[in-house]
Amino acid sequence: MNRIPLIRAAARALLTVALAAPLAHAAPSHTQTFNLHPGWNAIYLEVAPPVTDPAVVFGGVPLMSVWTWNPKTTAAEFIQDPSEEAFTRAGWLGYFPPGPFAALSNLFSVQANRAYLVRISGVANVTLTVSGRPSVRSTSWVANSLNLVGFHVDPASPPTFASFLASSAAHVGQAIYRLGLDGIWAPLPASTPIQSGEAYWVFCSGASSFTAPAFAEISVGDGLDYEQTLSEQTLTIRNLAGAASVSLSLTGTAPLAYWRISPTTNEAEWPLLPNPLTLSVAALDSATVRLAAQRAALAGSVGEGILEMKDGRGTRILIPVSVERLVGVGGLLAPPALGAPRFDLRRRTDS
Repeated sequence: MNRIPLIRAAARALLTVALAAPLAHAAPSHTQTFNLHPGWNAIYLEVAPPVTDPAVVFGGVPLMSVWTWNPKTTAAEFIQDPSEEAFTRAGWLGYFPPGPFAALSNLFSVQANRAYLVRISGVANVTLTVSGRPSVRSTSWVANSLNLVGFHVDPASPPTFASFLASSAAHVGQAIYRLGLDGIWAPLPASTPIQSGEAYWVFCSGASSFTAPAFAEISVGDGLDYEQTLSEQTLTIRNLAGAASVSLSLTGTAPLAYWRISPTTNEAEWPLLPNPLTLSVAALDSATVRLAAQRAALAGSVGEGILEMKDGRGTRILIPVSVERLVGVGGLLAPPALGAPRFDLRRRTDS
């Protein structure tokens, strides 16, 4: 019996499966640390934990309950003095750890870019650490209502509410509340610095999609993910305020190149992304950066990292980056050494 056709058929079948199934999706990770005190705490998550079950996310602290407001169901009913009974109203999702109230839970997944009210038992402060993938999404506001939100700010240089919200007519001069150590929400002056990872009640007058004075927009998805079918993406930086010097700093193992006109040859080129790349963005203007996966510089089959965007005014946006190496059999896909983007730069000098 001639086994050569069978072997070839088996090889083709294996190749089909290999091409159809992508590599395991990389999960760029950032860690947030929260110092929680006994009673109620208002936190804002910028990351999506790999396991979103509240029992896992909050499993390391003496949790009594955790709540989040779902803006898609109803306008917020401001609750100045939190209690589990008050949160049973429409629009709230809650989780109770195993015990007599566990059956009342209707919060089953912890998500990025959401505010949570966390109630801790005991008499001592505890530390909550949450690691996960950042997500670049605009803030969803309910018009003419208080909204339970947090902000993407630089913890090393936090802006005040006044400066951060100055470019948004829907938020200038509107009410802001912070949860105190006594568990009561109290009004804040606009001169108060915004704390990274803290949630606030902020009033939105009219419709708004405001997220930050300078914000990143990505052509596909909520991060820069270069799977095997994708080599280039465009990052758009929108500046809603005065002129800004925006920096992009990449950490991790996902190498990127960026498109530019060479200052020496006046020709288009794709050098490795410097750390940082600094861009001048005019007031009320935008800037675009073409970023490509530099697969030839990958150390393994998958690289992951975080691209940190700062505008010098207190904004910090965390952008997840993942790069998959091209793999294949028999030359049908580019080998690793040729995995860098292949562009005819001479035809793109007018870009």
